[in-house]
Amino acid sequence: MKSLLKLTTAALLALGFAPFCLAGVPYVDSIDDPCDIPGTGLDAYDLYLQCNNYLCFAWFRTCGPLDPKAKYRIHFDTQEPFFYEEDDCLTTSDDTVMYRNGKLTGPGELDHLIQPDDEIIGVAWMISYDELGIEVGDDVFAWLDVHRKGIQDRVPDTYVDEFDTCAKPQDDSEVLAVCAADDSSPPTCPPD
Repeated sequence: MKSLLKLTTAALLALGFAPFCLAGVPYVDSIDDPCDIPGTGLDAYDLYLQCNNYLCFAWFRTCGPLDPKAKYRIHFDTQEPFFYEEDDCLTTSDDTVMYRNGKLTGPGELDHLIQPDDEIIGVAWMISYDELGIEVGDDVFAWLDVHRKGIQDRVPDTYVDEFDTCAKPQDDSEVLAVCAADDSSPPTCPPD
């Protein structure tokens, strides 16, 4: 498998495309998403991902208190085929962490709840490289979706229009992208 991966990487480089880690992508990425529906926990307004020191640290916040009936899921795409290699609008996430009404499922552990004024508006996870099946130098892609009777919001947004009918990530603007680093810097702490 490693020789196949090296061959694939060599072929991509020959075609002028460098995997994200080889292209100098940092080990931290974040995105803000405007509140389309202020005051609701069904509308996410940011997503953060950092992978260094053999841990990935991810968190999101919403525009209001979390909805107890909603599912908040962060998807991780860490193995081939990656989102940009998929033309059929299929999900390429290899692992998913989910928070719903006080319960956490998926790899990793709850780091803490983000709850100013005693209202939970976000969740922070810690996940080891081993749990994600990654090594130093691997690409890690992530995105968030909020479900309640269908998808309510995605961060980063996936734009569906007459040219792109797929609501799943297919472009690097539709995911967070980081390189798994061995840097020993502590993770940036999310807000309380």
